[in-house]
Amino acid sequence: MAFTNVLRVKDVASWEHSARVGLKNVDVGRYTHIDDPRAWFYIGFMHDVGKTLTDSGSLKKASGFGPADKRELDKHVVDGARMVRGKFNFTAAGLIWHHYFSGGYPSKRMMPDLGVEFSEATELKAMYLGRLTGVVDFYDAITSRKNDKFSTDGSPCLPSREQAREIMVKCNPDQRYFIGQLYDSGIFE
Repeated sequence: MAFTNVLRVKDVASWEHSARVGLKNVDVGRYTHIDDPRAWFYIGFMHDVGKTLTDSGSLKKASGFGPADKRELDKHVVDGARMVRGKFNFTAAGLIWHHYFSGGYPSKRMMPDLGVEFSEATELKAMYLGRLTGVVDFYDAITSRKNDKFSTDGSPCLPSREQAREIMVKCNPDQRYFIGQLYDSGIFE
């Protein structure tokens, strides 16, 4: 997975975040009994590999993140899927979906041509694993990276456990029940 080494060289914090998401995804996979835990790890660990092509200024910005920065970061979803296709096709399919449902990006399904046809069941599983990876990604981002996005006074901070849970549900309303299960089971702390 040389892709992830390039991310580590570009931005250690993003690589560490990806590693945490991969490991937390394994816990989620074991909890849900959906697919092999390795599939969960690969999608989690590689979910941000497209950020190797992202402008470093936008990637590392902790405050003052604006529309131009968002447009720059939006590209990482499709960039990542294009980078891993051919070697990790199921992972590439899952990567496309890790932000799709969050009201963010991509704004419409933009699956790159992977050169592989998936059965409907496999496509749905990739979509679901990608969606749940988006939940784990969001959880790790708000609980481990100080930023001003959810700050009450505009300064970079980490939310409390209770605030993080509220933010998780507010930003992922379609996963309210699942988020509650992850907190109640101790997967989310």
